[in-house]
Amino acid sequence: MAGGRLLEGLLAMYEASVGILTDSGTSALRLALSAAADAGRLPVAMPAYSCYDLATAAIGADVPVLLYDLDPLTLEPDEASLTQALEAGARTLVVAHLFGRPGPVDRLLLRCRDEDVLLI
Repeated sequence: MAGGRLLEGLLAMYEASVGILTDSGTSALRLALSAAADAGRLPVAMPAYSCYDLATAAIGADVPVLLYDLDPLTLEPDEASLTQALEAGARTLVVAHLFGRPGPVDRLLLRCRDEDVLLI
C-alpha cells in the first residue's frame, strides 16, 4: 500500500486528479506517447540529440517521429529546426532537459498552446 500513499501525495503536491506510477522515465514517456497517439496527436517532434531512451520510448509506443536540432550552446531547441518540425505536422513536442540544463518550458508551452501542440 506504500505506492498508494506515494501516489496520493504526488497528486496532492502537483494538484493533479490522475497519476500513474511507473518503473522509469522511459516507461512514463512511452505511456505519454501512447496517450498522444490515442488522442491523434501524431507525429511526435523529438530532439535529434538526447538520451537513447527517448527513441526507446518512441519505438515502444510505435509512434512516428520528426527530429529537431538543438542549439549547441544552450541545448535548447533550435528555433528554425523546431519550426520546420512543427510545420511538417508534429502534433506533440517532446523537450529533454540535458546535463542539468532545463529546457525553455514556459516559452514552449505558450507556443504549443498557440499551435495546438501537446508538450511533453
